[in-house]
Amino acid sequence: MDIQVNDNGVLKKVGELTDNFFYKEVNSSRHLLKATDSWGLDYTTLKDLVKKKAEIHYYDINKGVHYYTTAEEWWKKKHVFNLGHGVQAFLERKYWVETIW
Repeated sequence: MDIQVNDNGVLKKVGELTDNFFYKEVNSSRHLLKATDSWGLDYTTLKDLVKKKAEIHYYDINKGVHYYTTAEEWWKKKHVFNLGHGVQAFLERKYWVETIW
């Protein structure tokens, strides 16, 4: 199931949820918050994923790296910012498990 958010009046797909597994393709040159070396996600979406006890998988199409965490882990260690696309929760890369396939 596609997960969408309202970004300034426009619905945007932010990822896919299958059972309790959330997947999102990201591009580190555009989506990585460099100031904190963090990946972001819509705050409300993360809150919903915590309720589902979801596992989260980000795939960086720019570098070919897969990142894994849980919604619960992200929630515990999040930083919250609104950078013009709504309130987002960010998790520093040092808290993710990285793999290259």
